[in-house]
Amino acid sequence: MDELWHIVYQMLDFLPQRVKNALSCLNFNFLYEIRMRAEKPITINYQGKYRYLGEFGLCDRREKALISEINEIEDCVFKAGKYSVYSIEEQLKKGFLTAENGERIGLVGEYTFEKGQ
Repeated sequence: MDELWHIVYQMLDFLPQRVKNALSCLNFNFLYEIRMRAEKPITINYQGKYRYLGEFGLCDRREKALISEINEIEDCVFKAGKYSVYSIEEQLKKGFLTAENGERIGLVGEYTFEKGQ
């Protein structure tokens, strides 16, 4: 495992292991964004183009792409927020979360806020 991969691996610790394994097949100098949507193929911005992420890195066919599972996305948010939804509540309301090493995680969906809680 080279030094860059080791650094990126630590930064992306909140990702599911199977996604980290697939990303390990790529050159991180060309990876700009990872998009995980519930029950949809995982896409990445790689060398300025959106591509699918397959088990062994890039793949051109949607049906070969890794599919994001809802529980994996929930786990990503919990891990990135150090398992404390309360501590990241304000960030969640704004639609993003900043992880421990400064990674910005955009969030889309419904957030229920009622009577100050």
